[in-house]
Amino acid sequence: MLAPVIRLGISSQSLYRVDQLTRNPDIAAGVRLIQVSLTYHPSEISEKSSHDRDLQLQTLKEVHKSCIQYI
Repeated sequence: MLAPVIRLGISSQSLYRVDQLTRNPDIAAGVRLIQVSLTYHPSEISEKSSHDRDLQLQTLKEVHKSCIQYI
């Protein structure tokens, strides 16, 4: 269990790093919880197009899928 809890922000960079990290089966197998922090809301998030938000949501779903397959 290298990373049982993954905490990340909603930024594209944060999602990208977690997505890359959880592509490693050894790491993904140990993830038990993904926490997405929304405590900081930069104006860019509210101004993003719905397409950008959909891409971020899809990335988060892929991270979840990478981890859930080992449970």
